[in-house]
Amino acid sequence: YAMVDPGIAMYTEGFAFALHVPLRLLAVDGKNIGAAQASFGGMKIRREDWDEVPDFARLIRFATIGRKEEKFYLTINTMRPATIGHGMLMSGYQGNIDVDRSVTGVIFDAYNDYGGWQFQLNDITLTNKVIGGLLFVKPLSLFTDDINAKSLSLGLEYITDMNAPKCVLIDEASEQCVQGNNHGAGFDPYTGARLDDTFVRSDSDTGRPLVKTTQVEALGTSIEYKFLKVGREIDYKVYTTFHTFLNEGGGSGMAVGALGRLNFGDEWIHALRLRSEYRNYGDGFIPNYFDSLYEVSKFSYTPKQRYHQVTPTKYQGIFG
Repeated sequence: YAMVDPGIAMYTEGFAFALHVPLRLLAVDGKNIGAAQASFGGMKIRREDWDEVPDFARLIRFATIGRKEEKFYLTINTMRPATIGHGMLMSGYQGNIDVDRSVTGVIFDAYNDYGGWQFQLNDITLTNKVIGGLLFVKPLSLFTDDINAKSLSLGLEYITDMNAPKCVLIDEASEQCVQGNNHGAGFDPYTGARLDDTFVRSDSDTGRPLVKTTQVEALGTSIEYKFLKVGREIDYKVYTTFHTFLNEGGGSGMAVGALGRLNFGDEWIHALRLRSEYRNYGDGFIPNYFDSLYEVSKFSYTPKQRYHQVTPTKYQGIFG
């Protein structure tokens, strides 16, 4: 493929945007390379790049107002990873790691002396629905202007994947799932079916595994206290969080930590983050469930120990 990516971008002090048309054009057709020599591909546009609704939203590379950690920040973006709160549930989530699919998401943060929010939607077309939000208040600031009152925050967090793969289907005509555990290669002792063939069925439209979907959702609370702040350069806080998954088989986890944020420079900003954290969690919970590789691991999740032929979905691996 020959890659062509014409575009336009504009940057101002408070706003930036970029539009582009990323194209992969078939330069060499190698489908029959075993029987004959490869031929010229005619520079045809790669069909898989434009066969789903979210693919057309990729024309927006980014449109951004403000900067992360400022009082107002809004971006429509195909590149920016998302972290909600202290990252116990969603940390560095990145929707664009599938070569055959593109999603354009929204991140919207805002706050003042009395409270604020964080919001993340992974797909503005709502074809994919990984949604997260954090709402926080500073209750003591309602009664006093003291700096210590404004430093205490109480947060409520909710994150969900409304179309999470629950299991991979054995075939398109069946609702029977590939087992996520104790699944050995060979033949099923009850049906005689070859277990080796049960993880190769894929959707003819998307190329991804045929799956039965469900909703994964989690709820959390947090308390933080900012004990040192010097302008926009120095920011130190301590915090504690508690989170639980609400779906069947879900468990709970908690964390206690300290976070230091150090920023240097005006024209070029250099950021240093110092973090120390203790985590404790039980069965049915894993920190950073919605991580950078979630869009792949939700279909095939590799635990530390494997007693089965194929890896389960992340839902099966964590919740059973």
